[in-house]
Amino acid sequence: MQGTEHLACMRLTDKGMLRWYTTCCNTPIGNTMANFKVSFVGLIHTCLASDKTPKSALEAAFGPVRMVCSAELAKPQSSPPMTLKFSGLAKAIVRVAMMMLRARLDGGYKETPFFNASSGQPIVNPTILSKAELASVMKRVL
Repeated sequence: MQGTEHLACMRLTDKGMLRWYTTCCNTPIGNTMANFKVSFVGLIHTCLASDKTPKSALEAAFGPVRMVCSAELAKPQSSPPMTLKFSGLAKAIVRVAMMMLRARLDGGYKETPFFNASSGQPIVNPTILSKAELASVMKRVL
């Protein structure tokens, strides 16, 4: 696999999800759960795509987009827009659960660039933010 020497990982808290990025240019890649058996990665496609890396190249590397969630809900707002209807949310939850179940049954969850397949540990040690670092980050975000 190419480029894994530039892969880094951080957690906002000691029990938080793993946030993967590159050390060469600090580009965010995606987020995973700490348990590699939960075969899910939230890719941040806007950070991965560019004029030099068209959508077709991303799909060749990561596979086709399987689901898009309401991006406008990503940043806290005083009154979030109600764009998700329950039926759409329920379908999304069932679809993700089915994909994760299939990966558990066929062993596909072991095919990941982020975790060691035999130990289940992240391929790099995650950096965990201190309380002061986390407060600083949250101050900038909110």
